[in-house]
Amino acid sequence: MYELQKKHVNYVLEVVVAIGYILFFCLLIIVSSMFYQLNSVHIPVINPLVTSLPPATPTPHISLSSIASVPKIFEDDFSYDQNQWGYGDGTSYHDIKNGKLIVESLKQGNYAIAACKLCPFLSEPYYLEADLSTDMATDEDFGIVFNHFYSDDNFYLFQINVESKKYYLYHHTSSGTWSLVMARESEQIKSFPASNTLGIYANVNSAEFYINGKIVDSYEESDNSFSNGYFGFYTNDSGFKLAVDNLTIYKAAR
Repeated sequence: MYELQKKHVNYVLEVVVAIGYILFFCLLIIVSSMFYQLNSVHIPVINPLVTSLPPATPTPHISLSSIASVPKIFEDDFSYDQNQWGYGDGTSYHDIKNGKLIVESLKQGNYAIAACKLCPFLSEPYYLEADLSTDMATDEDFGIVFNHFYSDDNFYLFQINVESKKYYLYHHTSSGTWSLVMARESEQIKSFPASNTLGIYANVNSAEFYINGKIVDSYEESDNSFSNGYFGFYTNDSGFKLAVDNLTIYKAAR
């Protein structure tokens, strides 16, 4: 009788252990599925390891005080829609109102990009700047798309968050994935309702990033030419409108 009870207890323990393993693997599958869904959304996911990097102190290679005397490649004051702005699949809104380009995502969870049909393809070193503001306080990001190739939807995105006072550089690949290149804080970012002037100096395989007239960071990539491609403006998610004004692109020396 004792042996039968002992075998019965062992059998119960084995069943409990087996059930434990089954529950563990089920939980592992659920967590893996949630991770996949998180990384498959359209909006970029921030990597905390990158955001913890120390601030950079790059040396500017252009003088913004004398940039006004440099020949212009392109400009738009948005007095009317002379360059035919608009881009997307029906989930975004673009319009010219009160001398500004208005960009808005119409679908929650989707970003919006505004580009124009008559804007030039940039093929030489340049400095691009524009004034960006929102119609309401928001903790969502917005910024400038550059080095954009429509043939494979490959581009870089320089964006800011006025609530956290952080700026980011993302790379969107032709496969649809986002890669976070840099993420740091800057006191140069002004809070709502102020407008922020974002600038990008693109010179072949390097790019410098400016906020309100001050350089905040730089980035190099040997196998890329940042001074080539189209450009546009970006909003991250719905719920607010981005207003763009005073877009100017200056010719810059190598």
